[in-house]
Amino acid sequence: MRRRAPFLDFHLMRLKGSARRLHIPVEAGLAAEVSRRVEALGSHPHRGRLEVSSAGEVRLTFAGYDARLIFRKTPIAEKLISLAAPRGYPGAWAGMKTFPRMLLDQAHAEAGRRGAADAVLARRWVYETAQGNLFWLRGDVLHTPAVGLGCLPGILRGWVIGEARRLGVKVREGRFSPSSLTGAESIFRTNALIGIRWVREIAGLGRWRRPVHPLVMELYRRWCDKIRS
Repeated sequence: MRRRAPFLDFHLMRLKGSARRLHIPVEAGLAAEVSRRVEALGSHPHRGRLEVSSAGEVRLTFAGYDARLIFRKTPIAEKLISLAAPRGYPGAWAGMKTFPRMLLDQAHAEAGRRGAADAVLARRWVYETAQGNLFWLRGDVLHTPAVGLGCLPGILRGWVIGEARRLGVKVREGRFSPSSLTGAESIFRTNALIGIRWVREIAGLGRWRRPVHPLVMELYRRWCDKIRS
């Protein structure tokens, strides 16, 4: 079976766009090199990390990955916390994975200390989580913060929006206050590495009971099928 990196073209497109904004050179043939390295991996699933320094130096690393964290009958249920987004967030780093990682790592670590999987970053508006994008359902409309606010245009975020619309679901991207989450029927976060994670609680904002909303289940099933294929 031929090994491949799902959505590699989209990941590299975003990386090159960020590099151009920061005036960082990216070597030609990067996609071919990544594909070659992926082909050389064993049969076990891996996760890859591609980093480009300010001088344009590329570092590509791989680590084993437990596919059981993604391919389940239902998405993993998580507890989140809500934290004030760092001041100046995201500023000049809007839409890029170059926002000082230390601040996001600190938010994620704080979530862990409080027994949560991740942290929702918000001030006047909801932005994203420390490690992903956020979606919630109110009525028949799927909501997510607009990339114009500076949140990362995640690969899985884009896929979810497109797939939801193909299912006939109205998707609203905009500015939403933290209070808009309290009336949600279902909430989930996305990250291309971990997939779709259903949110059972946001500390101080609300709790959500099973069963998982049918739309979330359908998106989760389609995502798993996409990755398997």
